[in-house]
Amino acid sequence: MKLAGLVLQRAVERYREKIRGPVLSIAGEFFRELTLNSFAGLRVEDDGDKGPVLVGLRSGGRDVVPVDGMSEGTCDQLYLALRLASLTLESPPRSHLPFIVDDILVQFDDERSAAALK
Repeated sequence: MKLAGLVLQRAVERYREKIRGPVLSIAGEFFRELTLNSFAGLRVEDDGDKGPVLVGLRSGGRDVVPVDGMSEGTCDQLYLALRLASLTLESPPRSHLPFIVDDILVQFDDERSAAALK
């Protein structure tokens, strides 16, 4: 059981490393569009005790904003960007995973809602 757990853990880590770059790149583009260029993209940074954490890059690329520093609406936009990026990488879709978003636009302002619908 321990060996099987270790093998599974290593497989998950290899998959994460393989998929992280493409997901971040695609999600970063979606995030930029959804935030109307308020953010330029996404990056993973090492946060010491917490390990790797996702941060948003402000336009200009110098300022980073951790997820806990984002508004509720921006966090919803981040979630949507990550979900859309994951779905985009499923080509052709090998599974029929539902795309369920409940009230995803509630925290978006009118301009960002229009960007999301686009």
